[in-house]
Amino acid sequence: MQNATIAMYLPLIDKPPTDYSTMMTALVEAIRLTEETCQPYTVFTCDQQLYKMVVDIKLTYSEKFLNVIPDVEVCIFSCLLLEVLAV
Repeated sequence: MQNATIAMYLPLIDKPPTDYSTMMTALVEAIRLTEETCQPYTVFTCDQQLYKMVVDIKLTYSEKFLNVIPDVEVCIFSCLLLEVLAV
C-alpha cells in the first residue's frame, strides 16, 4: 500500500502576504501541520512573487526549512487547466 498525501490549508493570516514575517508564520504553521500528519516533506505552493520570498527564507534558514519544497508550478498548471476547461 502506498503512503497517502494529505492536502491541508492554512488558516487566514490577517497581514499582507508580501511581508516576510507573514510568510515565515505561514511556513512555520505549514511545517507544524506536516509534522502533525507524519509526512516527511512540506510542499508549499504559492504564486511567483511569494515563491521568491519562500526561496529567500529557505536559503536564509536552510536548517529550519530543510524539508520544505516551495512550489509555483502547480499553481501555474492549475490556472492553465482552468483556462482550457473554460474554452
